[in-house]
Amino acid sequence: MLTTDTIIIKKRIKRDQTALDYTVQNAGTLESLFDVLQLNGIGATDDIPPGAVLLAPVEEKKVIGYYNQNTELDIITMDKSNAVPGGIGYMEIGNSFIVS
Repeated sequence: MLTTDTIIIKKRIKRDQTALDYTVQNAGTLESLFDVLQLNGIGATDDIPPGAVLLAPVEEKKVIGYYNQNTELDIITMDKSNAVPGGIGYMEIGNSFIVS
């Protein structure tokens, strides 16, 4: 939760990094996701260009320190290249959408 005493940092987002992963690594808590989204005027599913500078509230310094010391850790990505199209927009009646 943001207060007037909250410390805010700026960090660049990595290639294919999600807002969720950025939040955990730079704020230290998953609960700060909505604060990060609000601070940066972005949505949870927005594509964020690599190198963009985002703001994050410092919440859990131990978690942030862990990620800063373990830079070889992979980021959580959203690889859309293997995504299987689905949903009502991709269905065809009688083919992939069966009416019984």
